[in-house]
Amino acid sequence: MEYDEFPMQYIQNHANRCSSHTNYQSPTICEELLILMGSELMNEIISRIKLSKYYSVSLDSTANEGRVDQLTDLQIH
Repeated sequence: MEYDEFPMQYIQNHANRCSSHTNYQSPTICEELLILMGSELMNEIISRIKLSKYYSVSLDSTANEGRVDQLTDLQIH
């Protein structure tokens, strides 16, 4: 199985440098990783769209408990 080296390098460079105990689940690290992964995913989607002759976007949303509409699914064909 092949793994992406980027997440491991990021964790090694940024995870609790001032502590003797390594914790990969700190809120800061998790948030930064999610932002980076979301950015990579968006870049992949955009590059696939640019290579496609035809594409469609399907969106579905639902309101949460606060009656705020939430995007629940994104499919690109």
